[in-house]
Amino acid sequence: MGFPHATRLFVERLWRSVKYEEVYLKAYQTVAEARTGINDYLEFYNRQRPHQALGYRTPAEVYQNGQEGKEVAAQEAGLSSGLVKPSVGVGDSLNLALGLS
Repeated sequence: MGFPHATRLFVERLWRSVKYEEVYLKAYQTVAEARTGINDYLEFYNRQRPHQALGYRTPAEVYQNGQEGKEVAAQEAGLSSGLVKPSVGVGDSLNLALGLS
């Protein structure tokens, strides 16, 4: 079965952003450089880059605002249900991004 359609679209958009805004511009020479660069980009994506679907707020802002932020973002995005609360650990930027799909 796989992921629901909306989740697949979100992941595809996320990785498109990662590729075009980070990977293709940097042309990493080593795996270590790629890991560091992609981790830094995901931190930027979640904490500094405003998202139109979230009312031009960052995913971190929406997450920190809890249920209120989820409801506002869902309304602005035209969704019928709230956003999923992700489990976030240190260096776990991808889970934060995926949890807001």
